Amino acid sequence: MTIKDVADRYFTKDDPVRTIASYIALLVLRFERRSNYEKIINIEEIVKPLKTEINILLGPSASFKAYNIATSFLEELFKEDPEILEAEKRFKKLEEIECDKYNIIRKFYLTIIENNIRELEESTRLILYKILNDVRYGKIHLIDRTCAGSCYISKIDLLTKYLGNDINIINEFSENLIKIGILKPNYLRIIIPAPVLDSSFIKKMISKDRRELINNIESVLITLGFYREKIESLENFKIIYYVKNIERSIKFRIRIIEVDRLTRDVEKLLNVRGNILTIIITRSIESDKIRNELEQLGIPVIVSENLSTSYVVDRLVRILLEISSLNYLKNVKELLEDVLEIFS
Repeated sequence: MTIKDVADRYFTKDDPVRTIASYIALLVLRFERRSNYEKIINIEEIVKPLKTEINILLGPSASFKAYNIATSFLEELFKEDPEILEAEKRFKKLEEIECDKYNIIRKFYLTIIENNIRELEESTRLILYKILNDVRYGKIHLIDRTCAGSCYISKIDLLTKYLGNDINIINEFSENLIKIGILKPNYLRIIIPAPVLDSSFIKKMISKDRRELINNIESVLITLGFYREKIESLENFKIIYYVKNIERSIKFRIRIIEVDRLTRDVEKLLNVRGNILTIIITRSIESDKIRNELEQLGIPVIVSENLSTSYVVDRLVRILLEISSLNYLKNVKELLEDVLEIFS
């Protein structure tokens, strides 16, 4: 029997549990056993930390079977080809299996995690959408990557960018990472399997109109020299912070708050100190009184029932033009008008 024969036995078209359990074990072995040569591979040490992920992804009824499959898959790998104790050869063999069996893996993995998306709050899906897009397009530092596209990433690098430095929030968010198939989220380094970075899966995180709106707003602000600082979620509110360096240590921040229906609840978000411009985007508003009160506080409100990209971007640019007396906007009025023309 060869390594290919082992792969054929464990990655099958008719057994999703067998395929996914083997794939999870393969990825952990690929990324976490990195020394050049190991005389002894402790299979239990590799598989045991995966119990939580296996249970959440495959359910309690299948988890015991999956755990045993993951263990036996690794045992057979080393039995059939002892040379893969050497890291360089092991990496090559494991990547060959992932690439060769990727279509089967992708089908089963996406079927499971797409079902899990429905359990997540939309504010959480927004954060995950930005995380996965940034990883997919190389905006996050990668420790390692397979030829099929699976990535090894620092959890701290990943989550502090989107959740700030609050370790409690980061820990609470970890279970959401498991639900979309990201492995070992409670460790300092996490594994993002290639199917999770599939564009069709990422798009399902948030609705098309909201996705287009966020992407186009970001394009406008990046054109103006801003960069995304972080993403937050609070109950029904989605909040994205953008920053522009003006000079030396002076920074100007824009905070985009998006909510389906704007009510008095927004007051809890307004007590923010510092040099920050808050803009609220909503599908509907409880009353004109709320809107007037907010605008008296210098907080513009953009109302668009269907989140029309052209309308929201138009209003956003005009709001920025209205504060163009600020030093950092003095020289970009023409650029803003060009941006308006592009998105109209």
